[in-house]
Amino acid sequence: MIGETLSPTGPRIIGFLNVDPCANNARTWLSRKAPDAFIEDASYGTISQVAPIHFTGLNVLETLLHDGSPLIDPARHLALNLMRKGPSMYAKYHNHHIADEIFQRLTKR
Repeated sequence: MIGETLSPTGPRIIGFLNVDPCANNARTWLSRKAPDAFIEDASYGTISQVAPIHFTGLNVLETLLHDGSPLIDPARHLALNLMRKGPSMYAKYHNHHIADEIFQRLTKR
């Protein structure tokens, strides 16, 4: 989920990236590479346990998805499991244009 919020200094990009909770070394890696991001334990109706990683700023999201990140495989694993289950009640909130833009920019780097 990616969104925008207003702060006293202006608009900020915020969001979270759900990953499979098997991301064992994610907490240690986050504290070193993305100290502004944090991970929590949660439950997602269709798939049970997930580990949302909350972030502020697209630069932090880029760090989370950068080559070598231990979060890539757990994010992929969770996404594939969700796709196998079919559309959820949140599908109507997915913005394909934003997703395409983010992945295109990540691919260029």
